[in-house]
Amino acid sequence: MKNNARAFTLIELLVVIAIIAILAAILFPVFAQAKAAAKKTASLSNIKQLNVAQIMYSSDADDHYVFAFYKTEIPVSVAKPPDYKTNGYGAWTWTGDPDDDNPTGIFWTWGQITYPYHKSIQIFKDPGGPNSNGNPGLANYGANFNLMGTDIWQTSHPMPVTQTSLDDVANKVLLVSAGHAWTWQYDLQSPGNFGAFNYVPGTCPGGLPSGADIDCSWLTNGADGPDINKVSGDITSGRHNNGVIVGWADGHAGYIRSSALAGKKASVWCADVEATDPWACTWQAG
Repeated sequence: MKNNARAFTLIELLVVIAIIAILAAILFPVFAQAKAAAKKTASLSNIKQLNVAQIMYSSDADDHYVFAFYKTEIPVSVAKPPDYKTNGYGAWTWTGDPDDDNPTGIFWTWGQITYPYHKSIQIFKDPGGPNSNGNPGLANYGANFNLMGTDIWQTSHPMPVTQTSLDDVANKVLLVSAGHAWTWQYDLQSPGNFGAFNYVPGTCPGGLPSGADIDCSWLTNGADGPDINKVSGDITSGRHNNGVIVGWADGHAGYIRSSALAGKKASVWCADVEATDPWACTWQAG
């Protein structure tokens, strides 16, 4: 019986492989863009929810915004949420001691303070952030320390301001998808200074952050400071398509290119800008 089956020739196979390669080259970037867009959308949703929690808190606190972090310890026994540890690593925000497995007190950040208004830890994790699978207080979202700070380092630093005290409240940063549990305008000007030194750009070997004040690079190259290149890449370039998600002080949230946000200098970070320095708040003049 004669078999009329015909196999592919080498040329035909090469043509098919070439076509598949071309399609892959076209589609892979599209898939990558779709994945990035999904992360951006998820981050925007998180910021919106966190911003709503901020505004709800403000309405219950005589119009004052939340503290970026308390300057006195809060007993662990009243911590919110009760399971404040994640991945066996310290407190679930910046303020815990990673070397203390059984701390008696922690310095609450805005994360713990607003938790009762949304009761979710997951929304503190930016899916596009360099530490999205680690401690939610590290390298995910930062609160504007100028509007939500304390006088812990400088006596002239204002405590959390009120919403009604701000001019142009719709153009003041409250939360941003950059930096640490807290951040401020200098992070976008010169990463590595001020707030950025507390920034953890990624996770250390084993998947756990190395600590609030320690960059993972310290463990590998003996550096005596953060890996500024990593910090700069995430903060100044923007983790979401060259931009960041901002929760504005009036409650709305949206995307803005990092270059555009940095171009506004201190005007979007400070209640009042120092007359002689467009990157400084008036309280910093003293």
